[in-house]
Amino acid sequence: MDLDALKKLFTELRDYLELTQDNSILKIYKIVTNTVDVLESDSSASFKSNYVLDAYKSLYTGRTGLTEYYIWDNDYKTRMKLNEPLERIRNDLWEIMKKYV
Repeated sequence: MDLDALKKLFTELRDYLELTQDNSILKIYKIVTNTVDVLESDSSASFKSNYVLDAYKSLYTGRTGLTEYYIWDNDYKTRMKLNEPLERIRNDLWEIMKKYV
């Protein structure tokens, strides 16, 4: 598991979620923030890998998961631009995690 790439992606995701200031994603934000903390810790690679796998799975549970989250704007082009970073992060995370889930 590429922990350095995951640390970068989870950090980007945390920063993106902070910008939106959306209370409906507090659970997701907490999972992401805790994951960044673990990835930045002195924990073993094995612990980090297991933690990231569990956290990743937790991000995609039902209606309140990361799958359902996006920023709404009435203007289509603006909406696409606002959500592009999130789509990229989700895709990049999937490319790393798909062999573990």
